[in-house]
Amino acid sequence: HSIDKERPDGSENQSFPSGHATAAFQSAHFIKKRYGWSYGLPAYLGAAFVGYSRVHAKKHDNADVLAGAAIGIAGSEFFASRWEGIAVTPATTGRGFVVSLSKSF
Repeated sequence: HSIDKERPDGSENQSFPSGHATAAFQSAHFIKKRYGWSYGLPAYLGAAFVGYSRVHAKKHDNADVLAGAAIGIAGSEFFASRWEGIAVTPATTGRGFVVSLSKSF
């Protein structure tokens, strides 16, 4: 809300930066830092799709999305750290989804 920039569709003046891109890239970078690229790459692909969808919907332009991504990544870079000795194992069951955490001592 601090920068008065009109959205590409003309609906309002809250285009810069993209909050959706900020949240998506912050989450993706957090996952990558915490658990490594095996989990981070799919998260980054999802974040890139969020950015693409915001441009495609004419809610933001590329600069809005790139700025939001930079803010999100910077936030996670500064505040997140890698967990050492902890394994996260997702699995599906016949009726749902389970996430298992284990720690080595």
